[in-house]
Amino acid sequence: MDHQNQNIDCEKLLKTLREVLKAKKITYATLAEKLDVSEITVKRLFSTQTCTLQTLFKICDLIEISFFDLASMAKQDREVECVLTIEQEKFFAANPAIFGIFRMLHRGIEPNAIATKWKLTSQSLFRVLRKIEKLNLLEVLPKNQIRMKAYGNIRFQHQGPLAKTILRTQIIQFLDHVDVVLKNDDVCLHSAELELSDTSISELVAEIHALGTKYRTRAVRDKNLLSPDKLQSVRWLYAFAPYETNWQQYRLTDQKD
Repeated sequence: MDHQNQNIDCEKLLKTLREVLKAKKITYATLAEKLDVSEITVKRLFSTQTCTLQTLFKICDLIEISFFDLASMAKQDREVECVLTIEQEKFFAANPAIFGIFRMLHRGIEPNAIATKWKLTSQSLFRVLRKIEKLNLLEVLPKNQIRMKAYGNIRFQHQGPLAKTILRTQIIQFLDHVDVVLKNDDVCLHSAELELSDTSISELVAEIHALGTKYRTRAVRDKNLLSPDKLQSVRWLYAFAPYETNWQQYRLTDQKD
């Protein structure tokens, strides 16, 4: 990478970092105190747009954002994923409630708030956190606080152990919910069976993938720029395949003229 491109990348990173600081309500003065430098030094860092990787990593650690998430937000064209291992999937498949708690922690919900919602004692919460820690997804700190090690959107295999345990049931629950709230402005459901050419099918599949990538990428950005109370949990389901309904599964009764 040439010197000019390095400057452009640093400029993008620092601009995005400034947005994160603003969203987290962290002032230059507060950041300077955390870095043990003067406020003028911090201001100069952003104004000259020159910063070492070591300093960037340190700032990210202090404000609790992954450097890789920051880089993805600056680039704005790459999805950040936390892909669960088979071992992690097997554990969560056997303990789906703990997976639910992990998802809440990953969203930024405070452990004490989770304990209240799940009616957990401090000891019970600690045991749950330790089990997740053993999966290398977070680090347990004093007083049941945590430091996440899992960054980006959580992904697991479509036909893996976790999906086989929870996915089909949750899809049915989701569709039942959509049926109830379908008239709301923030809800949509589209279903069709028609005929398309091979070219149109390829275009549609590509657009569906692109749409999913776009909003999974935006989810990472929103999560790092906004507090959990400013975000709303959403779910979408895309399913497309060459398919013809078997109408003969329905019994044809004799019709009298």
